[in-house]
Amino acid sequence: KAAMDANDNTLKLQIAFIASFLILFIFLFLLPSPVSVGTKKVNLRRPDYLSLNSYLVDNCKVIGGNSNKKLKFNSAGISFSKDGTLYISSSDGTIRRYRGGVWEVVVKVEGSSTGIEFDEDDNLYVLDSQRGALLRYMIGKENIGPELLMDNLGYLKDISLAEQHGCIYFTETHKQNNYISGLFSLEGGGRVLKYCKKDGNSTSEVLMDNIFFADGVSADSSDSFIIVSEMLEGRILRFWEDGKSEIWEESLPGLPGTISKAVINDKEMFIVSLIERGILEVLNNRFLTTIIAKLPRFLQSRILLPNSCGVSILNKDGVLIDTLWDVKGHLCRGTLSVKYYDEHLYIGSRSGPPLRCSYR
Repeated sequence: KAAMDANDNTLKLQIAFIASFLILFIFLFLLPSPVSVGTKKVNLRRPDYLSLNSYLVDNCKVIGGNSNKKLKFNSAGISFSKDGTLYISSSDGTIRRYRGGVWEVVVKVEGSSTGIEFDEDDNLYVLDSQRGALLRYMIGKENIGPELLMDNLGYLKDISLAEQHGCIYFTETHKQNNYISGLFSLEGGGRVLKYCKKDGNSTSEVLMDNIFFADGVSADSSDSFIIVSEMLEGRILRFWEDGKSEIWEESLPGLPGTISKAVINDKEMFIVSLIERGILEVLNNRFLTTIIAKLPRFLQSRILLPNSCGVSILNKDGVLIDTLWDVKGHLCRGTLSVKYYDEHLYIGSRSGPPLRCSYR
């Protein structure tokens, strides 16, 4: 009888294994993907790399602790208030500031916060990527807001304030409200939008469209042009005030993401976050992306998005000055945001609070 029971248990295990295999096979290979997977091919052109380095590991520290172990929020956006207080946004919708050596939650949006920017009156502009909305908060002794400025948009990513006329530029990466879904779909409908409010009247317009994954945006200090990263084409575009546009840079050692202007050693620069180009090889494999698209979202990002962190620094003419890496993701994993303030470079990532790096 004992032998028969053992055989029965073995048979049940075999049946359970076969059933599990069939279910997994049907799920991965036969059922349609819940996310639209595009057929467009992306450019696998690989420019000459600057030598990979460990500058970020050697010269940076995570603000508030070890990002990979203790603090579980990411830093999708970075900005500084007039008094020099550091604020970050996170994909869970929280806006935090760093004071007295502690991260504290200031406000929480309904969806997912990405790009943030303060204006000269300390109003905080926030992009809610999940709801496709541009919001404004009055940050002070009492937080007032949010004021809804625009909504019913797609996935919003980066934001830049025009210094001369106070208008807001921001990117709509694609029409969906999830970053990974937009990567799978390979949509080419990214846009750059402009929002202005003067004397109580607001205006908005589309400056550029049909951008293949519009990621970062920044205006120059004179507001004569803006630059926009077309991430999946691996290049940065320049849009002039008179409406003309051109390719500004297309030989970066990675895919360009968010952009921030800076003054370093009295010279105007632009800092660009980098994404490893290996992601393009995955996106070009339609069979592989169809399978990945069926996995849970946290697994999708782990498989698809690289662990390295990198930034490039360019001058106003688009000449590459420097590139800084944390290739193995020791301190940060996946660059999301960049900012330069008071002779320090701040780098936000998927893995936690931003890095603070000495850079002159």
